[in-house]
Amino acid sequence: MVHSKVSIWLYDVSCVVIRGADVAMIRYLDTLRSMCLLDIHTHHSSTDGTAILSIAPSELSADCSNTYFSVGYHPWSLHADRMPDWNLLEEAAHHPQVLAIGETGLDKLIDCPILLQEEALLRHVHIAMQTRKPLVLHCVRAYNELIHLRKEIPTEIIPIIHGYRGNATLARQLLSKGFYLSFGAYYHDEALRATPLDRLFLETDESDIPIRTLYERAAALRQVETDLFTRSVQETIVRVFKPPLPPQCVDAGHIR
Repeated sequence: MVHSKVSIWLYDVSCVVIRGADVAMIRYLDTLRSMCLLDIHTHHSSTDGTAILSIAPSELSADCSNTYFSVGYHPWSLHADRMPDWNLLEEAAHHPQVLAIGETGLDKLIDCPILLQEEALLRHVHIAMQTRKPLVLHCVRAYNELIHLRKEIPTEIIPIIHGYRGNATLARQLLSKGFYLSFGAYYHDEALRATPLDRLFLETDESDIPIRTLYERAAALRQVETDLFTRSVQETIVRVFKPPLPPQCVDAGHIR
């Protein structure tokens, strides 16, 4: 049903009002919801348009029209004697099915100098600025350093800490600095409750737990209906990641 006035989140941090004349945009959003793009970070290769697959730039194939991606160099892949191919990342980052840059980030448990990790993270920030795409961040025992680097991330870029497992106090501190939080299979319940719906995502990462199960669990924690919770998170996904419609949706006549 198309109302004469529909409020949606779209392409900006503000709420944009769409009036009856913009029927195509309403259909666009309805189609995205029907696609069930729910999982903003996974390493499982079979996504069928329901998830954003995190890959290295070299893994982006020519035939990828039915899959969404984030591309970047994970800190685990960094080596002091072998620099990443930044030109390859820039090229991959401009692909229309690539919705985010990363994952990149800081990890104090790996044998890689933290300064090298910070340098790589800032290179990802530069590419995110070029493409105006959100930044997916990996962080292990390096939140102080990440908060310090926050000033190097322009306000136009949305930084998303994926797989957040910290407590609610740290979550509030990160949220106050403009970070978004994505929760996987394991997290502190109070941290998820403390995160506003318009700053919250869910992901499977490497877990075998279905993404819909994670939505059901999170909705129960927040004491809201699963459908309502799911729609709210989907609107945030649309606003932040701006996913294009896959060709099969256009061919099927969802958008004319």
